[in-house]
Amino acid sequence: MKKAKMTTKQLRMKLKLSQDRFAARLGEAPYTIRRWESGKHKPSPLSRMRIKEVFNVEL
Repeated sequence: MKKAKMTTKQLRMKLKLSQDRFAARLGEAPYTIRRWESGKHKPSPLSRMRIKEVFNVEL
């Protein structure tokens, strides 16, 4: 059985980071994180790669 992948919000909550701190660690704007979490946009392939590098997690 395949394990469900984590969403950006689940990851951020697990790490106990605010949207601002999460965004800063990724080099993204807080607005971008809000849009990901609201479902208006998905992280780009480059952003997903950065998340993997910074947090050692795949989304």
